[in-house]
Amino acid sequence: MSELHRLKVDIIGLRSDIKTSQEHHNDGTLATAAKQIAKMKAPGKGIKMRRHLKGHLKKVYDLHWSADSRHIVSAAADGNLLIWDVCSKNKQMMIRTDNEWTNSCAYSPSGSFVANGDLNNICYVHPLQGRTFEYSPTAQELRGHTGWISGCRFVSDEEMLTCSGDTTCALWDIDSGTQKTIFKSHDGDVLSLEIVEEGRTFVTGSCDNTAKIWDMRTGQCTQTFWGHSGDVNSVSVHPSGLAIGSASDDRTCKLFDLRADQEVAAYSLLSITSEVHDIAFSRSGRILCAAYDDGCRLWDVATENCVEQFEGHGARVSCVDIAPDGLAICTGSWDTMLKVWS
Repeated sequence: MSELHRLKVDIIGLRSDIKTSQEHHNDGTLATAAKQIAKMKAPGKGIKMRRHLKGHLKKVYDLHWSADSRHIVSAAADGNLLIWDVCSKNKQMMIRTDNEWTNSCAYSPSGSFVANGDLNNICYVHPLQGRTFEYSPTAQELRGHTGWISGCRFVSDEEMLTCSGDTTCALWDIDSGTQKTIFKSHDGDVLSLEIVEEGRTFVTGSCDNTAKIWDMRTGQCTQTFWGHSGDVNSVSVHPSGLAIGSASDDRTCKLFDLRADQEVAAYSLLSITSEVHDIAFSRSGRILCAAYDDGCRLWDVATENCVEQFEGHGARVSCVDIAPDGLAICTGSWDTMLKVWS
C-alpha cells in the first residue's frame, strides 16, 4: 500500500469517527423539534406567475436580484447580460459579453455594478452608471483563474469573490484587478458560493460533494460539511446566518447547522427524479425554494415537508432567487425565459 493510499484510508476513517461522535452528542432532529412549533399553513394555489420576462435567445444560466428588489440581472448562453425592471417588465439594459457561454452573474449591493463569469476563466465587472445605448463603459477584467468562472458575488463595490472550475475561490480588489486571497481546499470544481457574514465568511459548494465555510481574513477553510453523494450545485445562506442550505445532483437538499457542525435536515421525495439545480431561502428562513428539471418546490425548512410545487417553464429550471424583500421569486430556465412568481 502506497503512503498516499494509506493517508486517504486514514482520512476516511477519521471522517467516520467524527460523524459517529457528532451523532453520539446529537439529542434530537430539526423535524422532531418542529413538532413543538405551530404548523405552517401550505400556500396552496397562492403561488402564481406574475411576470414573464422574455429577451434571451438561448438557455438562461443564472440570475440575481438587486438589493432594492426591483431589478434583476440575468446571464444566458446567448452571451448577453440583461438588466430587467421587474415592475414594468422592461429590459433596461443589455450588456454584450465576449463569450457566449456566460455562466454566472451578480448585482453589487449599491446597484452601481453587475458582474459576470464565463468559460474563458475571466470575471468581468460592468459599471452601470453612465451607460447608454451609445456608450458602454469599459468592464474591469479579473484575470487569474485557470478554470471557468462558475460563480461570483460582490463583497462591496471594491471587492469581489469568485469560484472556479480550477478548484479554487478568489477575493479580488476590483479597482486594480488583482487577487487579494486565493482559497484552496476543494478537490473538484467549485460550483457556487454565497457570502455568509459580510466581509468575514462565505460558503461554497463543489463537485467533491462537500460544502465549505471560508474565512476571508485568513484565507482558510473553517468548516467542511459532508453528506451528499453527488455534486453540490448550489449553496444558500439561512437568513439567521446560523445555517446553510445545499442542493445536489443526488436529488436532495440539505440543511447544515454551523454551530452543531453537522447536517440537521434533508429535503427529498422518492418521486423526485431530477438533480437539484439551485436553491434560495425565503426572507423568514422558513421556506427553501429548490429548482428541478420539472419546476420548483417549496420546502418547509423545519418539518422537511414539501408544501408547494409550481411549474410553468418548458425546460429545466436552471436558477432561482428570492427578492431581498421576500415578496417575489424569480426563476430562469433553459427555455430562454425568466418568470417572476408570488
